[in-house]
Amino acid sequence: MGKVKKRGKPQVKALSLTTGVSPSGEGIGNLQLKLTKQEKRNLKKKERLLADPGRYSNHTRLIEEVVNPVTTSVYKRIPTYPKSFSMAASSVAQQGFIEAHNKYFKRILENCYQGFAIEQSDKFSREFHEKFQRALKGLESMGLYQFDLTQPAGLGTKVARTFVTRCIVGEPGITYKYLGLRMFAFPWTPGTTGSNEFTIAIGELNKQLIIRSNKLNEQSGKSQYGSSNFNLTLINRCFPENEEVALKNEPMFEKDKLTVSWHADSCLDHFSSIAVYHFNEPNGLHKITKPWRIALRVQVNAEGPQQGKVVPDLELDCPPIALSLPEECCYYLLDDFNHHHQHAGTFTCFKCFGAVSIQFSVTVLAGGSHRFASTHRVSRREGHTYHYLHQKIQNVLQEVSFNRQYYELPLTCTLETYCR
Repeated sequence: MGKVKKRGKPQVKALSLTTGVSPSGEGIGNLQLKLTKQEKRNLKKKERLLADPGRYSNHTRLIEEVVNPVTTSVYKRIPTYPKSFSMAASSVAQQGFIEAHNKYFKRILENCYQGFAIEQSDKFSREFHEKFQRALKGLESMGLYQFDLTQPAGLGTKVARTFVTRCIVGEPGITYKYLGLRMFAFPWTPGTTGSNEFTIAIGELNKQLIIRSNKLNEQSGKSQYGSSNFNLTLINRCFPENEEVALKNEPMFEKDKLTVSWHADSCLDHFSSIAVYHFNEPNGLHKITKPWRIALRVQVNAEGPQQGKVVPDLELDCPPIALSLPEECCYYLLDDFNHHHQHAGTFTCFKCFGAVSIQFSVTVLAGGSHRFASTHRVSRREGHTYHYLHQKIQNVLQEVSFNRQYYELPLTCTLETYCR
């Protein structure tokens, strides 16, 4: 009998994501290699782009991600948390929000709220402000701002109407989902069904906010930060105190009226920044007597890769603060700030010990005038576009053996119907 050869471990050759063959050029048959979640996302993006390049010709962000794919998963990034502040300010904060006149304000802002930035109106040209305000008012003249009906306590619970009117403007087919409601964007790409001069103008102005956000991230000193390639903006039109909308009290101190409750921005790319353009519209001939303010508080893992996870043995003392918004300003929530900020919920204490789940919390305190706020974001695309939803419906119709001649949903027809 001949010698029996020992079987060694099979040699697994690396698979090139761009060619589908091993580095030596040899094919590897039906060998299935385990890919990371990020590598799977990169492959899906490439497949979508190659299958129908014409459909995505205006989606510069998708093309950029295919050409220069992300190779490091955001789930492997080491998280950073807010810094704690001294006990001295906590006793003061029990009486209300820490504001600019307080001696602790600047130190608390720098320690506990890193990633928040605000820019005065002179950072942008007069033409930028005039064009932005004309576009926001133009959308109002077209009746595009509407109250939303949401389910803050979850699906199947009581429906509540928002205190603001709003609409979405963004890349063709992009959607945004929050509190059980999915909103479809009016497109800002010229020549697209449903676009108009005002949405197109906002798309052009969005490019300047991308540049400003990237610059602020570069100046932050971080070696790693997320995307600022905003693909939509959620525009809020807020009502002042003593108007037709009955505003409720801010729940922590019950001293101010609020129009946007404490809540966390969902459905966004992890570590992505948010930019907000804000301006007040005086009521008739009356001057603006009371400025609008935003309030911030801390609570980690509201969003992001570690959403909902507690952080053992983390002690934080981060008093809540409130800032007055200068007229025609822009403010930014950079990189992982949105992971640790919340726009909703009753949060009765601001000092926690032991295992805690912390977030940065942001709410808007009502002023004495109408307010427009255009909040530019990097919304998730996978599973959140009209094209995805359209295909999903088509698949369902095929599975139940309906006659496609009568039940197929033409893309152009449906978009035109929605955007009329």
